[in-house]
Formats: sequence, C-alpha cells, structure tokens
Amino acid sequence: MPSQLSHRIVSLVAWIVSSLLTQTYGINESRPNILLIMADDLGYGDLGCFGNNTIRTPNIDQLAKEGVKLTQHIAAASVCTPSRAAFLTGRYPIRSGMVSQTKKRVFIRTGASGGLPENETTFAKLLQQKGYATSIIDISWEKPAWFIWRQCRRDGLDGRILAAVDRVGLRNNTFTYFTSDHGGYLEFRDGNIQVGGWNGRLKGGKGMGGWEGGIRVPGIVRWPGKVAPNTVLDEPTSLMDIYPTVAHLAGASVPQDRIIDGKNLIPLLWKDQHSEHEFMFHYCGSHLHAVRWYQKESKYKLSLLSICRTFPGVCV
Repeated sequence: MPSQLSHRIVSLVAWIVSSLLTQTYGINESRPNILLIMADDLGYGDLGCFGNNTIRTPNIDQLAKEGVKLTQHIAAASVCTPSRAAFLTGRYPIRSGMVSQTKKRVFIRTGASGGLPENETTFAKLLQQKGYATSIIDISWEKPAWFIWRQCRRDGLDGRILAAVDRVGLRNNTFTYFTSDHGGYLEFRDGNIQVGGWNGRLKGGKGMGGWEGGIRVPGIVRWPGKVAPNTVLDEPTSLMDIYPTVAHLAGASVPQDRIIDGKNLIPLLWKDQHSEHEFMFHYCGSHLHAVRWYQKESKYKLSLLSICRTFPGVCV
C-alpha cells in the first residue's frame, strides 16, 4: 500500500484524462493516424520532463524523449470550456461566443443550454470529410474511483494508450500529441493538501486570466521519422495550432469564411523556423487580460490590470 507521502505526492497531480482519439488505419502512408491526448487541469510543473523531480511520470517523460517538447505552449483560456472550444475550432473562444462575464466565466453544468455554435467546424469534421474515422474517449463517471487512486493511474493510462499503438504496429505512422487544457488549479485542496496541480515557477493557475501559470501548459509531439526525437522547441505555440496542423496532415483545407487563429505546426517542427505567432491574446472571460508580442530575437508580454470588476479575483 502506498505510504502517506505517496498519497500526498500523487494527490498533487490532480488531472483527469480526456483522451481525444482521431485515427484511421492506413488510408495511405502520406496521411498518418492522429492521436491527441488532453489532460484536465495538469500544471506546467506536474511532469518530470518539465522539471518536476518529485512526481514520477515515466510514460509521458518517455514520450517527450521520443519527440518534441513545446516549452512555450499556450492555452487560449485558463478555464476548461473556452480552452477546449479553441482547441477544437482553432479560434479564440471569444470569436465563437464561448466566453462569459459571469463569475464562473463558463458553462458550469452539464445540462446548461449552450455549446459550440452550429456554424463552427471542428477539426474532427474536417478529418471525417477526408475519410478519417474519429472518436472522442472521455472518463467514465458511472463508477468513479477514489480520488487518490485515480491519480496514481494517470501516467499509467497514457502508457497503456501508447503501448496499444505500438502493439498494432501504428507507431511510425501515428502523429501523437499530449497537452493539458490549462494550468493547475492552485485553490483545489483536500484539507491541508493541495491537490489541484502545480505550475512550477510560473505565477498563477487555473482561472487566473492571462497569468502564465493559468495558460502555459505542457506540449509534446511525437512522430517517429518525421520530427527529431529529444528536441526542445522554445517558440510560442498554442492549443489552437492543432486545428490547422491536423487539417494539413489529413490533406484538408481549413474554412476560408472565418478567421483561424491557430498556425500549422509542421513547418516549425520540421524546418526549425520561427513561430508564426506575432501576437497572442489572453482573456479573462470576455476581457482582454494580456497580450504577448513575439519578435524573432525577443519576447514581450503586456499584462492589463483592473479589467473586469464584476467579481473578485485575480482578474480584478
């Protein structure tokens, strides 16, 4: 049985895997299988490959060794709903109405009316149009595991997913991506124990507008034979970049009747070019909280204060 220390350590992980799996079995060699894994509330400092020397995450660490580690990977929002909406559409959530000025700033109940507008096109739709079989795999709430034991299994579950890819011989033709929807939830506690993730040296966390701890997330890409292993990419990238990237891999065209804020990652991963993101915008709900300006030899970030006074918190 794990020790009290082990209980404390694993409770810091605090992430629920929401695996979004989009794959096709050998349409042709030029179009790979695509496996996207998104963790919930996983902090930038929760993984060994991103500097944590306490929590053991051997499977994710191995994934990083076999691929490219994105150290400036940014979520479009510091809370779940708008961040995932941006991930699926490649667009800032304010463009699709997936933001709010309420205290919670998001839909907080499963039965709440709302969701992505019908005129939004997710990358899954683009892939389906190109013959891909798509699927989203979420956690089961029917028999919820005790919180601490659930955390013990997170890295192991990722290992089982990756092992399944290897077992059926798809490793070399599978584009694998791992990330989190936003930073760790610093206020989430079980008694005196923080169980909501850790963001390393970054300031802030989940729900904290444009502060780095809330929006900078781990990012890992593995594609054997296509991207160099054990590589670190210190260029601004975004969860929104996955939209045009997987569209490119599938041979699909992104919609031309709307702005797509994400950038195709393939040129950056292959040719060691600079990021195409000159500006990145960070919101607190529907209010602009910070702006990142990236130049070829320098980076700047402007944080705006006193932007929304409808509720207390870091965004005030």
